[in-house]
Amino acid sequence: LIAETGGSAKYVAAKSSSIPVVSPSWVKSCYANKKLLSLKEFELKAFSGMCISITGLTEGGERDRLISKIESNGGIYSGCMEMNAATHLVARHPKGTKYEVAREWGLKIVTPEWITACCKDLQWVDESKYFLKDENTKVSSSINNRMKKNPKTNSLKRGRGQS
Repeated sequence: LIAETGGSAKYVAAKSSSIPVVSPSWVKSCYANKKLLSLKEFELKAFSGMCISITGLTEGGERDRLISKIESNGGIYSGCMEMNAATHLVARHPKGTKYEVAREWGLKIVTPEWITACCKDLQWVDESKYFLKDENTKVSSSINNRMKKNPKTNSLKRGRGQS
């Protein structure tokens, strides 16, 4: 199967049947080399095609470890969420401006354990087991005022002291 990201029904079916899933660069490389190349170096990584942000994780280097896992497994880490680019938000608690914006944008909001599970399995893992439980936490206007939306890029920039 050729795919840009994990999670589709075809991806799940291929993985459950031990069918290799490779990135489109395999096709381009085969064409350029005028021969079939090994699938191994083109296998789709766990976070391929995903742009992942993190909020609220500052203790003991957890954020840095997660960023490293995201990037080394094919994903893009973004400190600011950009509309139409961001796919996931990693958080421990259902609060904060990034959390509220992620909900508004319909992003998948997951716990850090989802990152760990994907890295352990070396493939995309169904997020539904790792969705952050929403406790209907209200965000105070003082927190919202610390995040400024850039109208040119549709991205959120951190204010002073924000994570």
